[in-house]
Amino acid sequence: MLSFANWGNPRLSRVPSGFSNQHPAFEIVAHRGVRTLGDNHDQFSNLAPEDTAEALLMAGKMGVAVEFDVLALSGDERRGDRNRNDTDLLIVHHDTKTGRIFELPGRQRPVRHLTRQEWEKVRPSVRGNKQVLEQLYGAPVRLKSTYVSARPPKAKPLIRELLRQSDAHLYLELKMEDDTRWQAANNARATHSRKYNYPEIKIAKLFEELEAENLNPHGRITVISFSPASLRLLHRLDPRIETGLSCVLSLKTADNLSKSKRFIERAQKGTGISAILPPADAIRQPFMSAANSQGLRVLPWVEIQQREEEASDFSRLIGTGVQGILTNAPDLLMAHVGQNPFTLGA
Repeated sequence: MLSFANWGNPRLSRVPSGFSNQHPAFEIVAHRGVRTLGDNHDQFSNLAPEDTAEALLMAGKMGVAVEFDVLALSGDERRGDRNRNDTDLLIVHHDTKTGRIFELPGRQRPVRHLTRQEWEKVRPSVRGNKQVLEQLYGAPVRLKSTYVSARPPKAKPLIRELLRQSDAHLYLELKMEDDTRWQAANNARATHSRKYNYPEIKIAKLFEELEAENLNPHGRITVISFSPASLRLLHRLDPRIETGLSCVLSLKTADNLSKSKRFIERAQKGTGISAILPPADAIRQPFMSAANSQGLRVLPWVEIQQREEEASDFSRLIGTGVQGILTNAPDLLMAHVGQNPFTLGA
């Protein structure tokens, strides 16, 4: 049984709800939720697949920030442009195609082609989830019932539940569904592309709906994306929405102050970003100096491939002064900084 211990640390102190654009001094972010917990894979580890309600709500209970991915379904094409404002078409899912974590009966398809009715038929991929877990633990894993019964959630009811049941800050990553949409979103004429169904409009509408329910989305949610053009469009729709840029940059850029400054200046142009989220190996002092000089919070992402590995990156990153870390093993990071929110017992 999992019970929550009374815990607290000045470095990870919570920010009262209702205050916009404020975060803990150091923020632990559960990347796609808490999928595993502990090193005993038979007893506690395989809680639920990534980006499911079970994994994300567990992160909220742990008291860490929560990151998850959002895509938009196509809906009913007969409704045309009316789908652009339909927030019920926003779903939580990372991959642009079914088959790895969740699958459809028969041939797998791009998520953006699915209707609401087809999305209801998606089920966990036993083979795919076993491969992910067995790589992580380096041992055979038997999937728990929570894996077999999990379903990818719709975004709006999940976000509503997270905001109501926890104090967690949410990082909502707006995913680009395929190369065509990526190119359209980064094209200067993206707003005229018929192949782009404008998930940014749905996100802005979602913020309106949550605000009408007094859930304070502008103080609790940061929308992140790898697409600067997508963030620019969202910023034009609602400048109050806090945004962050996920990015991949070369070590030549990260090790050079002037190149890092130019990179950040381009990233900030019209996006209104308050945070930048690079890979861990891009965290170099010139890049940190450039980001800090522009008032940006830096939150690198660390993907632990095997839990038995020493998470040496954690110490190095914390030493550089980053404002937080996204990781698929938030419990390991919490232990690394002296936090243990769980008491594991019978």
